[in-house]
Amino acid sequence: MSIINNLNEKQKASVLSEAKRVLVLAGAGSGKTKTVISKLLHLVSEKSVKSSSILAITFTKNAANEMTDRLLISSDLTCEYETFIQNKFTTPSQKDLERKKRISNEPWISNLTIKTFHSLCYKILRDNGNPVFDNKFKLITDNTAEDVDLKNHELISVEKPKEILGKMLILACKNRDYILKLKRYILDFYVDKVAIEREIKLYTNEGQTTYTTLKGEKVKSKSERDIADWLYRHNIKYVYEKVTNFKDFNFKPDFFIPQANLYLEHVTDKSYKMADKERQFVEGGKNCAVTYESIMNNSILFNLAMERIVKGKISEEITANISLSYEEEFNRYHNKVDEFLKMTMRLQSMIKGEDLDLDMLLWINQLMMCHSFQ
Repeated sequence: MSIINNLNEKQKASVLSEAKRVLVLAGAGSGKTKTVISKLLHLVSEKSVKSSSILAITFTKNAANEMTDRLLISSDLTCEYETFIQNKFTTPSQKDLERKKRISNEPWISNLTIKTFHSLCYKILRDNGNPVFDNKFKLITDNTAEDVDLKNHELISVEKPKEILGKMLILACKNRDYILKLKRYILDFYVDKVAIEREIKLYTNEGQTTYTTLKGEKVKSKSERDIADWLYRHNIKYVYEKVTNFKDFNFKPDFFIPQANLYLEHVTDKSYKMADKERQFVEGGKNCAVTYESIMNNSILFNLAMERIVKGKISEEITANISLSYEEEFNRYHNKVDEFLKMTMRLQSMIKGEDLDLDMLLWINQLMMCHSFQ
């Protein structure tokens, strides 16, 4: 039983357990690899398990190499291999060559399957995937062939995960509703960062004074942004805060719609009194419509109000079917889209690696967003 002589009690229990499934939880540097190696040696030498029936999976090629090296060291009574591996002047390529040579001289080790997740799954798909696809697939990964324990570099896709995700995003943006929602999200979370407080109430952006419209302009309030976005979505051209000359004074109405020769003012409790402005509009023979803050949180009332304002005043019908281009919409925000893709990939990794449900995923996403903007 010399295999377990250098193990502590919990490690021994893990090695000697004959349960079908053993879950071992341990922190960094606590001897996990040592325990796995001891378990493997115990199965082969004490339980007469065929090494060809054993599968050991690691996350990285370095971990797989370390496991193989420890097995080779355990079989090397001369200690030459351990000295060779630990020599700081030994290059990685020299280690690989010596490792392969010694594995070939140890049949029980060469019959073991010690692989990374990537290389194991690739082998399974390559050997058994023919009924489903032509086996000409490639791995989409940020890692190199060496990192995932693959010998052929051509098995790794030239395109990286983020590039492919970006192409998928551009394809999805052919849908008009999607591209507008995505742009609004990018502007809120990555440009203005005003949506953080509203969505998670964990971050206060006290210095926020402007909001970015879908057109790319900076306006002074969320309500002005929503009005500008409505006009943009309906392909109605407008000018924000156009300087207007009146009889008694000059000022800048919130919006001017050239197609309708119409000014649009949005009134809040912080607005200047409208009486003087309205009189100037009347005396100057200029058309002016007014929206009020009270309707801004009700999408039905807001849409009805906007439709009534422009209906019959422009030559074209109100339309929400204009064609939008990804390049045009995100021309100034490529770096923000890149941040969005990186965040998406982080969330993908969490979903795959930690089996998160939607509620937990959203909660973590909110914390990540808050942290990234502090």
